[in-house]
Amino acid sequence: MMIKADIAGYLMRMIFHIIGILFLQLMTTQSILALPLSGSFKLEPGLNLVHEPIAAGQRLTAAEWMEQLGGEQVIERVQTIQQATQSLETCRYDQFGILQGNACDLLLENGKGWMVTAKISKTVNYSAK
Repeated sequence: MMIKADIAGYLMRMIFHIIGILFLQLMTTQSILALPLSGSFKLEPGLNLVHEPIAAGQRLTAAEWMEQLGGEQVIERVQTIQQATQSLETCRYDQFGILQGNACDLLLENGKGWMVTAKISKTVNYSAK
């Protein structure tokens, strides 16, 4: 019985992961899914699929965005798809609260989706004026 539950849980996580990757692929190719220039969204504990609008001329790295979202107390990691290699790029906090990963220096771009793993619920206000 336990093995079936473990396999079912694993399969559900894999399906959710694949759906997330497909969503990110769609976000990187479809600008019609872009959020308005200002508003709010709610992060929930666990995986959240997000697209942050960026104003023309604004430069914001994934690491800076993680700090804006609430830092280590709120965010565990952010991930996006590297379109050329179809691999995930990650920026995460290590056990000492230091940002690590190949996505930390990436600039956020309009039309590019991110997977945000949150530790707690938080409403995030944004503005791309």
